[in-house]
Amino acid sequence: MLKKHKSLFKALSFLCILSLILSLVPPAGIWQTVKADDINLYNGGYDSYNGKDRSYWMQQAGFKSEEINTYKSIKVNGKDEYFNCEIYAERRMVVYGTPWDVPDNNFVWNFKEDPNGYFHKNRDGTGPRGWFRYAGYTMNGDLFPDKEFPNDGDGTQPVEYANILTWSEIRQLDNFTKSKLAVADYDPSKVASYQWETVMEIKI
Repeated sequence: MLKKHKSLFKALSFLCILSLILSLVPPAGIWQTVKADDINLYNGGYDSYNGKDRSYWMQQAGFKSEEINTYKSIKVNGKDEYFNCEIYAERRMVVYGTPWDVPDNNFVWNFKEDPNGYFHKNRDGTGPRGWFRYAGYTMNGDLFPDKEFPNDGDGTQPVEYANILTWSEIRQLDNFTKSKLAVADYDPSKVASYQWETVMEIKI
């Protein structure tokens, strides 16, 4: 009889400890719901948001039922970019794709860190929070500027993007962009030593 009581006591003790452990670890489903409710941070709700699919959010955006299949995606550089559910649900912007799908956002001046920014720097949700210059694409396939992206300057001084570019980044630019940034003929290997000395004297 005593052995039975001891066994029962051990079983109850085990269940109590297990219950305590489980109470400290929230189920995955609950954690995902909490993240989805954080409207100040993009959490990857590209195809659906808060249990509602793309068709639902496109209807909320004003698309008619018969238009959804036609406008649920667009072609950009041969790639399908889809209506972004979370960006519309949280910010009421009709955006296709994500900031990470926009090649121009790879340049250093097109992401600005901000602890309250809507996006993480990296697609997988890592890196600092901040803002991308482009949230994605418009329905017509044009770049969609993010209105919350901080100004490049205060309007009193010209913005010289070339000052923050590495040589490898400059080499990736197309000729038109190089011309706009006045770095069309820039090649550090062709700059003579006396020219570098002149540059350093000007900076000093």
